[in-house]
Amino acid sequence: MQTRHLEYFIAVADYGGFNRAAERLRVAQPSLSQAIRALERDLKVTLFVRTGRQSVLTDVGRSLVEPTRQILRDLNTIQAAGLEYERDLQGQVNVAMSSSVASTTLPKMIRQMHERHPQIKFAVHPVANSTESVEMVRSGTCELGFAAVYRSPPTRGLRASLFHEGRFVLIAPAGMFGSRTTISRRELVGVPLVVGERPTEMTRLTEDFAGLGMEPNITVWAGHPDAVIPLVLGGVGAAMVPAERARLAELGGADVLEIDPPIALLQWMVVRPGRLSPPARALYEQALRSMRDTAPLGEPS
Repeated sequence: MQTRHLEYFIAVADYGGFNRAAERLRVAQPSLSQAIRALERDLKVTLFVRTGRQSVLTDVGRSLVEPTRQILRDLNTIQAAGLEYERDLQGQVNVAMSSSVASTTLPKMIRQMHERHPQIKFAVHPVANSTESVEMVRSGTCELGFAAVYRSPPTRGLRASLFHEGRFVLIAPAGMFGSRTTISRRELVGVPLVVGERPTEMTRLTEDFAGLGMEPNITVWAGHPDAVIPLVLGGVGAAMVPAERARLAELGGADVLEIDPPIALLQWMVVRPGRLSPPARALYEQALRSMRDTAPLGEPS
């Protein structure tokens, strides 16, 4: 039994088919199929049922997914145990991450990780919200989950840590608010707004405007955060975005206004209790360091 075959098994299980797994692994599909057949022969079980282009785990295959993930993590731990220098730490860490984290804190976090551990690789699994992030960690697909949420996410046995406290700012078409650089929360009432992911944004906007006794004036549900800035630059309306993303809008010509008092952007990290693989532990510690380095809410970082 080869470690590579175990990695291929997990890839096919995660991506739901041999073709997609082969694309992600950058191997030929026949080679991947051959490796899975060899693993099935070694284990004397059938792992997948092929139905057209879909590959469905058998009951036995499903029962082996989590033990196989743990074996691969333990192998990473063993490989790292004898490393003399921190920069020699290697392996892959799988993380679940919402777009709000990926577009704000992820670039800096990965850069800092590469400076400390240049041989660690990252596999980011996109999720829509904190619930999906928690489930990816609970199932064992990912060791760490990251998401923006307004209070500690319901983890049901997992451990949640606040790793970033930022703020939202308002981006607006040039000249929409004259030369102003600040806007109060109450002045946001009636402003035509562009929002991205509906469930996430609805939660935040409902809570923000509830204190004002008003409903937000939503002009466009963009459906994806990447569509928000182009719509604002096109003059459709204003948008509340994380301060880190506002820099992109400002480069495109949008005005950026601080919101007074600030609206918090809290980002949480979720892990399973117990041992993390060395790469995951390194990322976990880096995220906590990022929290210590974060400027207080309301101060530009």
